[in-house]
Amino acid sequence: MTPKSSRSSENVEQVKRIIDETPERSVRKVFSDIDHSSSATSVYRVLRFDLKLTPYKVPVLQHLKEGDVNQRLDFATCMTEHVDLLQKL
Repeated sequence: MTPKSSRSSENVEQVKRIIDETPERSVRKVFSDIDHSSSATSVYRVLRFDLKLTPYKVPVLQHLKEGDVNQRLDFATCMTEHVDLLQKL
C-alpha cells in the first residue's frame, strides 16, 4: 500500500485557485489558506513541479532624488581619499 500523496489533483487545484486569486502570496501563506492535509513542503512541490511556478521576490529599491547623486559622489570621493580610515575600522 502506498502512502497518500499530498500532491493530489484536489490539492493542486486548491493551490492553483489561491495563487490565481493572489499571486504574491508566499508558500507559507498559501499553506495556511488550504486545509492542512498537506505540508508547506508539499505546497512548494505543487507550485514548483505541478504548476511550474518558481518563487520570485520583487526587489524594493529606493528612488534617488536630485541631490542624492551629488551627495553619494561626495561620500565616495571622501572614502577614496581616506582609505586609511577604513583600515582602522
